[in-house]
Amino acid sequence: PEPTPETSPVEYDQNLAISPGQDRTVSGSLRSNETINYRVSALEGQVLLARMASEGVLLTVLTPAGEPVEQSAERVRNWQGTLPASGEYTIQLRPVQGLDQSDYELEVSLSAVPQPEPSVEPQPEPSVEPAPPATQPDPNPDASVTEQRVQIPPGQTSVQVSGQVNENRIRRYIVNAQEGQVLALDLPTVSGPVTLDVRFPNGEMIPDASRVLSWQGQLPTSGGYLVDVTSARPSNYTLRISVN
Repeated sequence: PEPTPETSPVEYDQNLAISPGQDRTVSGSLRSNETINYRVSALEGQVLLARMASEGVLLTVLTPAGEPVEQSAERVRNWQGTLPASGEYTIQLRPVQGLDQSDYELEVSLSAVPQPEPSVEPQPEPSVEPAPPATQPDPNPDASVTEQRVQIPPGQTSVQVSGQVNENRIRRYIVNAQEGQVLALDLPTVSGPVTLDVRFPNGEMIPDASRVLSWQGQLPTSGGYLVDVTSARPSNYTLRISVN
């Protein structure tokens, strides 16, 4: 016998336009045989957050090739991560098995577009650590430090950078600033226990600026200030750097 319309699988596609740094919320209702695919255009390095504000419907985040972006992004209530490539991603919603019909509310946000950086990944050799370990030990002396010089575009006072750290990998950003300017740092988006260490240009830790979530202060000297992003386990982050 021919399947009835109620049991035949039905799939809907819908484009979801999101401005970088903005949030979007969409809602609707799905029957047990229905799937809806929200298409989101994004760039490599942006952080995508998808969250179900209601129960009864689960989401899967698919790459432009149609595969789950990672194992933890399949049939879950929420997912956040740094996107590995540019293209059209899909947030696929399906009801929980056994429910005839479910209302849903989906919250989606996309981080600001990463600033183009001439040298994103310098060679992570131990020699990139300017301060001798004996005088300025890192929390984990075995961790590799990847340095990156941050340039704030002319006419702007802040820039956002994104990346991933873990117990064996520290990201160090070098921020050039002048005496008397105010440096402000915060983490708008993190997926784990990410903290910041802020150091003077000579490598000495700034007082009360170790393992903080945010920091702001007037700079006593000109030079390249060091901002280390650390985490005890694999974590994605977006760091906002402002110099005024």
